[in-house]
Amino acid sequence: MLSKKQRLSRTEFSLIYKNGKRVSTPLFYFIYKKADIRSRYSVVVSKKVSKSAVTRHKIKRRVYSILSEYIKQNSTHIYDGIFIISPQITKEPVDTIKQTIIRTLDAI
Repeated sequence: MLSKKQRLSRTEFSLIYKNGKRVSTPLFYFIYKKADIRSRYSVVVSKKVSKSAVTRHKIKRRVYSILSEYIKQNSTHIYDGIFIISPQITKEPVDTIKQTIIRTLDAI
């Protein structure tokens, strides 16, 4: 799980959502902006993905753990970003999700 310092606040969230660049994959929609000091991320999982809150939180925890590992390994990529998860992610294994997130973050 990411610490509070590594997550976006509500005001930062809305600024990035309005002014950020966008990347789309089959598993998620990523909105990002260059950051000043450190990388911060937010994950959005709507009820369209799963009606079950348990499943939505499980997806969030998985994505946050992947992001946490990525931040530790790659301190040169400094971006603020929002991951908006699509329903397709529930059908994919964790390895595929991890590869897609890492490829997307390395490409920007």
